[in-house]
Amino acid sequence: MIRPYRLGICFGMVADGACSIVIMANVYMLLIKQDGNPLPAQPWTLPMMILLTYLSSALAQSFFIYRYWTISRNKWMTSFVGVLIVGHYLCAIASATYVFIYPIITSDSVGLKFTIALATICSGTDILIALALAWKLGTIETPFTSTKSLLRRVALYAVSCGVTTAATTTLMVVLLFTDINGFSVVFSVLGRVYSLTILLNLMMVRANKHSYEGTFSITRGEAPTEPRVVLSPICVSHHRC
Repeated sequence: MIRPYRLGICFGMVADGACSIVIMANVYMLLIKQDGNPLPAQPWTLPMMILLTYLSSALAQSFFIYRYWTISRNKWMTSFVGVLIVGHYLCAIASATYVFIYPIITSDSVGLKFTIALATICSGTDILIALALAWKLGTIETPFTSTKSLLRRVALYAVSCGVTTAATTTLMVVLLFTDINGFSVVFSVLGRVYSLTILLNLMMVRANKHSYEGTFSITRGEAPTEPRVVLSPICVSHHRC
């Protein structure tokens, strides 16, 4: 049976690829058709970029909160973050719809307000997921030093991913008010940043698989136990010698 996170990753890669195609179409309209001159109104590509970019972010956040759920089984935190993820994508749909109906964006338009709200919710969700993962991984007790080392690395990486994506989203909002060209560049790569965090996370976990399945050393003064550590997609049991 195919696990849900694998389906989500495949779907995320497809959405990210589609978004890249739309971005290339947008560049073609701007550089070839308009010869580098500003477009009189936002084309159909912008609503599609909004939908696909924030779909990539929602899928990446769902991947990490699913991982948190497999470790903690904390339904309250998982549900709360799930509501934030759904809420921010509903805002993305509303923003894309508004831009499609009213393609001319001004400094006081509703589309601009939607962009700020989207970025704020998205970056806040990133930080919350990172802190929840780091906290849970830090509270797992095990006498095996190799397990402690793995959990420490995973916690550090979770925080790094959250900070990276949140910083990218925050930078996008800052550039929205200071440099519109810079905003366009960051917005164009935002979905790729989220997709790369998933791929790098999987590569990191799989890279530690062989060392994690090897011989474990036990911290001095602590009796060996038989904990079961679940770090999706890896599940390893420790057995007494």
